[in-house]
Amino acid sequence: MSVEKALKTSPVRFSQEERRALLGAHQMGPKMVEYLELIGVATLQALAKRNPAQLRHAINAHLGRPHINAMGEYALEQAVAAAKAHLAGRSGEG
Repeated sequence: MSVEKALKTSPVRFSQEERRALLGAHQMGPKMVEYLELIGVATLQALAKRNPAQLRHAINAHLGRPHINAMGEYALEQAVAAAKAHLAGRSGEG
């Protein structure tokens, strides 16, 4: 199955609110969000618990080739940080 087809048929998706929070992170784009969904990470709560290097490995393993490089891992670091910040801000709401 092609990567594009796999992304389109991924059964898990971030909510629109969480997708917007992720896309606000430095170096994060729609394709990286789709890669996270492809490996089953589709909530900020789940993302906040993950290790960026392990996410990189999981995405590359799922794609069957080394696709995410060091810059991609940096984007994943930013995504994890954004998830944690978003959740911390949400927990501070009355």
